[in-house]
Amino acid sequence: TALYSPFGDVIGISSFTALTNGGDSLSLLDNSSNVLDIVKYDLSWYQDAVKDDGGWTLERINPIHPCSNSLNWMASFDLNGGTPGMQNSVFDTLPDVQSPLISSVNIITVTQINVLFNETMDSTSLANATYTITGGISVTVVAVNSDNQGVSLTVIPALDSSTVYTLTIVGANDCSGNSLNPNFIDFGIGKAPTKYQIVINELFADPSPTMGLPTEDYLELYNNTTNIIDLTGCWISDLTSMDQLNAGKILPGEHIIICDNSFENQFSPFGKVITVNSFPSLNNAEDVITLFAPDTSFVHMVNYFDTWYRDENKKDGGWSLEMIDPNNPCGEANNWIASTQWFGGTPGTQNTAFGINPDIVLPILTEANAIDDSTVVVTFSEAIDNDGMMAAIYVIDNGITIGTIQVIDNKKVQLNLSNKLTFQIKYTVTVTGAFDCVGNVIGSNNTAVFALPEQGFSGDLIINEVLFNPFTGGSDFVEIYNNSNKFINLQGWNLANLENDSIDNYDVLTSNPKLILPGEFVLLTKDAQNVSDEYINSVTSAFLQMGALPTYNNDEGDVYLINNLNMVIDSFHYTDDMHFALLNSEDGVSLERIDYNRLSNDETNWHSAAEDVGFATPGYENSQYLRANTDGGEITVSPPTFSPNNDGVDDVVNISYNFSTSGFVASIIIYDAKGRLVRNLIQNELLGASGTFSWDGINEINEKARIGIYIVFVEAFDIDGNVKSFKEVVVLAGQL
Repeated sequence: TALYSPFGDVIGISSFTALTNGGDSLSLLDNSSNVLDIVKYDLSWYQDAVKDDGGWTLERINPIHPCSNSLNWMASFDLNGGTPGMQNSVFDTLPDVQSPLISSVNIITVTQINVLFNETMDSTSLANATYTITGGISVTVVAVNSDNQGVSLTVIPALDSSTVYTLTIVGANDCSGNSLNPNFIDFGIGKAPTKYQIVINELFADPSPTMGLPTEDYLELYNNTTNIIDLTGCWISDLTSMDQLNAGKILPGEHIIICDNSFENQFSPFGKVITVNSFPSLNNAEDVITLFAPDTSFVHMVNYFDTWYRDENKKDGGWSLEMIDPNNPCGEANNWIASTQWFGGTPGTQNTAFGINPDIVLPILTEANAIDDSTVVVTFSEAIDNDGMMAAIYVIDNGITIGTIQVIDNKKVQLNLSNKLTFQIKYTVTVTGAFDCVGNVIGSNNTAVFALPEQGFSGDLIINEVLFNPFTGGSDFVEIYNNSNKFINLQGWNLANLENDSIDNYDVLTSNPKLILPGEFVLLTKDAQNVSDEYINSVTSAFLQMGALPTYNNDEGDVYLINNLNMVIDSFHYTDDMHFALLNSEDGVSLERIDYNRLSNDETNWHSAAEDVGFATPGYENSQYLRANTDGGEITVSPPTFSPNNDGVDDVVNISYNFSTSGFVASIIIYDAKGRLVRNLIQNELLGASGTFSWDGINEINEKARIGIYIVFVEAFDIDGNVKSFKEVVVLAGQL
């Protein structure tokens, strides 16, 4: 009393009640033990994160106000830390006109619930109020909680775990007489979710720089059912960590924010929050986020990529990724897009992207790969869950029997064979009955060809087409061709270029099995969509998108194809001078190989892709392909008439040689009908026993030769002085 008497009148108590820092309940009674007032406080009443650490009093705002609750208390403003014995610094006698709310319904047992309010209520009104519950549930006993902030209701019959009930309360008021508004709330026991009942509906993987949202990762879950779902104990995982959700339920059609429990206060203004003690860190560019039930059974998964934003600026941070149609739970890039909400996302509310976007596309079997002689992995075009994969029937021809089946992920199944595959045999796997997560059953695109892969060496795979000067903003590409009878796995192969006279800048084609069949093309690029958009005739099934591509300069460069043993399999030195001289522009024009069996570094074996095909042939046979004809003797000119207008039809003439021995040195000169020199095609070049050179109709001054008859003069000699001379006629045709 001595310490407090300087502040005002003091009444001493022989044994003063110890006030707990974090929260406590105080009751003021008269001498007949009648309750005069009750204060049940906690730290949140301070409404100040600094003052609640100590040294400040909690002051009542309105002493005339009959209710003692968090709305009528806050930390003192007085610089001394409090106002003992005098009027409170927060004093304000404005009347309470705010309606109370039902804050929650907690289910104690299947026949007892506890209803809590956000402020102290009038106990008489609580006891006399009318309580009705939908679903044929009757309230038999009402007991008012001692703090007047809740009631305990006993009900019959017992509550059903899957039903959503609505509780309506009529006649309940707060201490100031304000009626409940709203006066109803949905509740239920809830069951743990099963597959796709709850979907990951929004994710915030890259929160910086902020557009207005908290700078912390979050997920949003959506209840896709008409049932109440209990999320307590469910698991959230990424590729490296996994943790359980804290207690919470989600109503039908409700959105719930999931975040780390350290950041609950930051996200609670946006909507209902359920926390995780250790929230997985969401990778910015790519990650796999999975929701499991408490027993770790699968509920939903999203394997996202930053390309899903569909916006180069938004993928740099501050914007959430939103699902468009929650009824299409396995939709990938086509069912996700960046939020358009001005502050970056819609945590706890309907997505800005929300719309009808059903999955009506049937799953396709895209490829099959033999891992070894007893294992085959088949890959589907879209996510197919365990049930859809295990319900399928898998059949392999040529007498192969499947022993067991293992699901690798949501697109891959491993088939373990009972008998062994044989080299040089092409197998076909057929899948029937597989279905995606919305029930679409695989259709006619249900077969894939595979074989036991063989090692590729020099000459097996060749560089067949190169785009080194794409349109502005476009992507380079390199096309390879299997010029062998081998089935070759491209896993671990690389593209490279030349830097400082050394092969450098290796980029792996693929880290996954990828078979290239005899006579098959594979187009390599880092932006398959761009190539497809630029060249409408592209065969996209032949595309293999790489994570990165070596730099190939627009004027000159070197392309190296490296096998999985780090051996150079093929190389091509290109220059922009190799393009057809009469092109208006070289932008977006590829160089195509004329003949698979001629040398890669024979400059006459390359020509600009034809204008008629759009200046490139990504994924299919070159427009300038022309096999050498060596059936007509030692020197053959084919075709006898050519028309070098870059239309893809007879744009070059092949001059083929076929000698009994190698070692000749030759020159090939083109003359017009009057014997005037038109082009020195090759000069003193050492020949093999056979080969081909091509002329594209361009003369010595880099102009197109005139229409007419030309003489192809070939002179060859060996070290013994033997000389061979040949004259062949070719016609250069065109429109007059």
